[in-house]
Amino acid sequence: RSLFKADRLTFGMHLVRGMHPEGMEQGEWDFFVGLIVADTTKSKNTFPDWIPQDRLPAVQRLAATMPLLVQSLGFQDDGPWRDWLATPKAEMPNDFPRKAATLRPFQKMMVVQALRPDRLQSAMEMYVYDALGIRSVNLGTLDLGVIAKDTLPQTPIMFIVTPGADPSAILEQACDQKLGPGKYRQLAMGQGQSEAAIKLLHESAENGFWLC
Repeated sequence: RSLFKADRLTFGMHLVRGMHPEGMEQGEWDFFVGLIVADTTKSKNTFPDWIPQDRLPAVQRLAATMPLLVQSLGFQDDGPWRDWLATPKAEMPNDFPRKAATLRPFQKMMVVQALRPDRLQSAMEMYVYDALGIRSVNLGTLDLGVIAKDTLPQTPIMFIVTPGADPSAILEQACDQKLGPGKYRQLAMGQGQSEAAIKLLHESAENGFWLC
């Protein structure tokens, strides 16, 4: 709940890396996130013409950094790879060509990154979901009642809102439902409000109010 929606997948990837480092060989993570950029100017590798020209530099970088991985893919067997390149959901494990079936999930994601970057986000989501055993990194509608149950009375809850958003009405309604009417206090912080805020804090602590 403490993460912006745009950051949840990135956090999930880092979490999986920390929890399951055995799922990545040395250098794979650094290459995936762009920390390793191979020099392909002197490369003598040749690639089949089914690889789109706009993806060729990415494939060359992958081959220069992970040569054994690329050699195992059997790119010369162009039929299955042409079919895979045209499939709507290239990240699905069962849609990979037979020669790529033995790749680890992270390696398959590297192949998607090189050849089908349009499916990379979906591939990352599937990788995180499978590794963490979850169905989604996106939470449902904010439920303050659930948040209240998950925290102690001594635990402050911080809301990060966008400009123009005001959650005070939602907070007051949730307070009324949980504690009853008249137990919600709020104060707009600003210059000279520190004493009033401390007074309200003590009052709320003593009487079991919600303070915003």
